[in-house]
Amino acid sequence: MDEPSAKAEKITSRWSWRKRLAFGAVTLLLFVVLVETVLQLARTAMRPDVAVDGRISDCDGIVFLAIGDSMTYGLGAPQGQSYPAQLPPFFSARYPGVAAKAYNLGIPGSNTSEGLLRLRKFIDEEAELSAPDYALVMYGVNNRWNLRKASFWEFDTKARDDNYLRYLVSQLQLNKVFSVTAQHGEAAADMKYRPILDRHGWGVFFKDYNDELLARWISYDLKVMASVLRGSGIEPVFLTYYQERFGGLNPLLRRIGAAVGVRVVDMERPTLYYRWRGLYATDNFHLNGKGYKDAARRAMEAFSRQVPRREIDKRLAAKKRGAVCSTGKGGNRR
Repeated sequence: MDEPSAKAEKITSRWSWRKRLAFGAVTLLLFVVLVETVLQLARTAMRPDVAVDGRISDCDGIVFLAIGDSMTYGLGAPQGQSYPAQLPPFFSARYPGVAAKAYNLGIPGSNTSEGLLRLRKFIDEEAELSAPDYALVMYGVNNRWNLRKASFWEFDTKARDDNYLRYLVSQLQLNKVFSVTAQHGEAAADMKYRPILDRHGWGVFFKDYNDELLARWISYDLKVMASVLRGSGIEPVFLTYYQERFGGLNPLLRRIGAAVGVRVVDMERPTLYYRWRGLYATDNFHLNGKGYKDAARRAMEAFSRQVPRREIDKRLAAKKRGAVCSTGKGGNRR
């Protein structure tokens, strides 16, 4: 082969390699965009596991709002077996003669700031259609890796500037799926690979729940949430997370409750408790239907120890005299 032909072949080969690389990059980008679009649509299509007994008007019983993430939503269990869905009979067993129903506002993967926005939307658009009495709030575990709509952008300029790239990454549903999958894998491996996950991040933006900014963020949102609820005549109740594995989070929730005078229903149990009794879902992270039933039972046991029957009767009587129930314009939402 003469020298000009060799040079031409070399140039052609080089361009061919660049074209293949460019084609691969574009293909990968399009695939990521497609998957992200599908995940966004799937997120929009998710509907809460709303536990509503159509035979009971909101005005004829105690109404709970359950506000939280996937552990409130009931991920890991069939529809109708989340802990809010299984609350009513345990409530009535503790308060004979009083019916109960629960609206589940749980959104998988959501952080406290997203929960606050969801709560405000419910109050603005739906509260007049119902008559909620208590809000069971279980939030905070996803704040460690999900920075979407994080309120600390508003009250901490330095934090916003320092974490802006993380914020952009956290907007992706792909990041959410990747992070949750890694956390589930971490749980399934009994923490064996925890050092690897910590070192590489896997979308976890805070090392633990004792991080000063993370603690301030969760505290800020839950305090505002308590204020918004009380301003609407709904009594907030904080729930700790079922498992003890979220180091530092449950103690933080207890401190926040004490600081704002909110009752705290303590749900924490040793992680092995759930494994021994077969209460975990297949991901070894969320609970199954039996596990959520156990959580609902224990939640109402702890709730009844803090809320006397006279308070329930007083609230029910006041509600029936209130605007929603006395005018007949609401209280019958299904």
